[in-house]
Amino acid sequence: MEEKEEQTNKESSQPNSEPKKGEQKSSIRTYAADVASLLKGGVTMTDIALSEQKKRTSSDKEKAYLLEEQKKNRRNKVVFVIGVIFILLGIVILVWSTLRSKEDTTEEISLRTSSIIFTNNQLELDIDKLDRTAILKKINQQREGTNMPLGGVLGLYLTEGTGDTKKLVGASSFLKKINIRASDTFLRALEENYLLGIHSFDGTQGFLILKIKSFDNALAKIIDWENFMLDDLWPMFYNSKPSANPENSSIQGQFKDVVLKNKDTRALVNDAGETILIYSFPDRTHLVITTNKSTLLEIFDRLTTGRFQN
Repeated sequence: MEEKEEQTNKESSQPNSEPKKGEQKSSIRTYAADVASLLKGGVTMTDIALSEQKKRTSSDKEKAYLLEEQKKNRRNKVVFVIGVIFILLGIVILVWSTLRSKEDTTEEISLRTSSIIFTNNQLELDIDKLDRTAILKKINQQREGTNMPLGGVLGLYLTEGTGDTKKLVGASSFLKKINIRASDTFLRALEENYLLGIHSFDGTQGFLILKIKSFDNALAKIIDWENFMLDDLWPMFYNSKPSANPENSSIQGQFKDVVLKNKDTRALVNDAGETILIYSFPDRTHLVITTNKSTLLEIFDRLTTGRFQN
């Protein structure tokens, strides 16, 4: 009986190595355990090494792909920025060119100023550094070489200087350049705006329209200029000087009063009764000098009606 109790006590004193019911084994895994497990499953170390190498290779390729994509993105951004810069540069150049063109056009228009009468066309004559003879010859050559429909009027605007220094030649400056022998009082009675032009009638007739700011002084002093007017002006109106001397006389012909369209005019005629020069004050602000009665009447019409068609 005592032996059974002793045996029972020994058995109860020994630790129970078996896991109790309901307990779970540890789930912690290690790389070595995984390898051992694979080896038990028939996988060799070579297979494991190849698998690891494939993983590393795949990872390297993925990294290389990502780097390449980043490079492409950077290149695309650079190309985009450069493209935007070129577009903006193009817009700036286009705007600059447009503004420059407008400036050039504005400069051209400002040089011409406003015409006293309607002209069918306008033409610049550069008289920079030309003397009297050269200026008058150039004007006459333009008159001779002009080809327009009958009744057409071409306006000439004279300039001097070059580039930024180019400017219109005003009335007083023009008349001084060609050395007319009118008095200073007459010249001071003129405004700077004037019109030198060509009328297509019976060939081509030259004319000069001067704007007047002091009618009384201009009217009083032009009579004195009559004695020299033909000598001063004929080179721009004629190829050779027309004769206005009475037959068998050494004195120059004189201007006579002529009425055209109820307007007083003064005309210089030759022995055949042909008009050589004729001038008139159609109103108190204009003086017209030309070589033909029909041209004078045309200018009268354009001054009074401002018509745009012939």
